[in-house]
Amino acid sequence: MVKVFIKKFVAVVCILLVFVPAVVYAGSTKEELDKAQDQEKEIEKKLEAVQATIDSLKEDIADTEKYIEELDKEMDSITQDIVELNGQIDLKNDEISETTKKLEEAVITEEEQYEAMKLRIKYMYENSNESYFDLLLTAGSISDLLNRSEYASKVYEYDRVKLDEYIAVKESIAEYKLQLEQEEQELQYYKTELEGEQEAVELLLNAKTEEMNKLQADTKAYEAKQKELEKDRDALDALITKLTNQYNAEQLAKANAVATQEALYSNSLLLWPCPSSYVISSHFSLNRVDPVTGSYSAPHKGTDIAASTGTPVIAAASGLVTAAGFSASMGNYIVISHGDGITTRYYHNSSLAVSAGQSVKAGQTISYVGSTGWSTGPHLHFEVRINDTPVDPMQFFSR
Repeated sequence: MVKVFIKKFVAVVCILLVFVPAVVYAGSTKEELDKAQDQEKEIEKKLEAVQATIDSLKEDIADTEKYIEELDKEMDSITQDIVELNGQIDLKNDEISETTKKLEEAVITEEEQYEAMKLRIKYMYENSNESYFDLLLTAGSISDLLNRSEYASKVYEYDRVKLDEYIAVKESIAEYKLQLEQEEQELQYYKTELEGEQEAVELLLNAKTEEMNKLQADTKAYEAKQKELEKDRDALDALITKLTNQYNAEQLAKANAVATQEALYSNSLLLWPCPSSYVISSHFSLNRVDPVTGSYSAPHKGTDIAASTGTPVIAAASGLVTAAGFSASMGNYIVISHGDGITTRYYHNSSLAVSAGQSVKAGQTISYVGSTGWSTGPHLHFEVRINDTPVDPMQFFSR
């Protein structure tokens, strides 16, 4: 009963020795994986915020572009109105120039008419007596006299009418010119207002253009930040993939270790290393009398199988020969690694059939029984170690 308890206790200890390092390492990888995933979540949040900002900026740019488009249309309309006004002002100025010429001509005509009338009046005044006397003497008849007198009166009346007409024409032209000048002033005033409005629109257009340039610059800056974050995210994705694969590998190794341990303890993993003999000359013990030194406290870390010198020794399981050579205590020895921290050892051989670095199959002859090193007779010292801790080999065999 005690022996069964000890075997179970040793088995539990062995399993713990196998799993503790793997669990610690897996936990470290899991922590790194969790940390990387948390960082990726933070980056995703930042990316969402940056994307929202970019979308907002693009909306602002679209609104600003639309506003600028409306301002451009208004500017074009104002410019067109100013062009039309300039045309109207030019026409008014042409009309004013033409009217000015007419006015100047009318003034000249008026002055000429006035001077001619003054000369005739002066002449008639200075020569009135003589003229009337000549008029009487030279008249052929009363009728002729009356006709000549009426003619003189008609000439004076004509001069008077013409002068009045010229004065009226001059005043009419002057009044028309004044009207044209007033209209031209109104057009100039309207043009000034439009130019002021054009200047205001241009200032607003420049401000909006500057605002749009800033929005575009901000958008480019956020897009650059977005690319930087995406680069960081991709790097984290790669790291997460790497850590995930590593974690999965560790979990698989852990599962394999469990399977290996289960196989060990179900007597299905190891082959008996010396098929020609099942005679056990010394069992595994943590406290026994050393047959060579006579020390009572020396632990025996394996099982001794008595056999004749030259008896073949086989690999208990497939693996890699990690050491093969001679030691003063172990004699000719071999160490085979089977993975998952499990190794088997074979001491006191007469000769070796394999060398270090060689892969071997379960059941393959690796050496021959002898009595080299610290040995009192031909036998095979067989050890099983888990994570370099010796355990009782017999627990893995049904015999």
